[in-house]
Amino acid sequence: MEVGYKALSSVLGKWDPKLVESHSHVYHIKMQEYMKIRRGEAMLVLSLIREHFPEFDKLSRHTQIMILKNFAFRVLFMQRAEMTIKTFPDQTKECKQMIIHPGCVVDGRRMELFVGEETIQCFDDQKRHFYSIFEKHAKMTMEQYRPLEISPPEFAAMIGIQLWNCVERYAPQIDLISEKRNQLYSELLSVLAQRLGSDSAAIGVRYGRIMGLIQNITIHLHDLEEINTLLKIFMPMPFSDIWDELKNDKHYNDKEMLSIEVEKDNGLFPNF
Repeated sequence: MEVGYKALSSVLGKWDPKLVESHSHVYHIKMQEYMKIRRGEAMLVLSLIREHFPEFDKLSRHTQIMILKNFAFRVLFMQRAEMTIKTFPDQTKECKQMIIHPGCVVDGRRMELFVGEETIQCFDDQKRHFYSIFEKHAKMTMEQYRPLEISPPEFAAMIGIQLWNCVERYAPQIDLISEKRNQLYSELLSVLAQRLGSDSAAIGVRYGRIMGLIQNITIHLHDLEEINTLLKIFMPMPFSDIWDELKNDKHYNDKEMLSIEVEKDNGLFPNF
């Protein structure tokens, strides 16, 4: 479970409370700036995978990239949803602004701020494209993530389960998958029992909703992959795809490339 809490620490531990005191403190990040941040985000997730799944380095490079890509999407979606909810608690029905990195906001009503200069190629098309992605993220955050009011232990469990789901999809030969994931399922049920008491019906409903959200995050990822594939074909972009870059990155296999320090696990979910 430790990797789940490490993912959570980037939301709670490294998120300066002063940033949520005034909306004026958030920065309207530009697309070109965010593309540089994405690489750092991917490397942080990579270091988490390597620490908690040592067999990862024995897999083929293609398999490693696919696990990293899919797991990173899930971690980052949940982090952004959590940060957005905490930063803009008044957004209860419609998400107009979304935090995509600590302190960095994208405003769906002013997508030109994210896209950048109007001189770039296909400016209007890019505004429409990124707004469609923003809209999908915002809708899922408001309609599916926010109503659950996910607790830190639940958040951590969801991160752990999704890691092993990604491993199962791209490296089903790994023996640990079922054991690790089943332990997480069991411990998640224990957390729900602590939250809801002995009401087995309520536990079952909430467990089902959490599993449903995990499944819908997967569907959401597939939808965005299709959009991005079409984008590469039909609309030139002023940046390269991070995952294509990593496939040829000579530093990718350097385990010490990006070390991170995070809070130790608080004792919950020791089997992760």
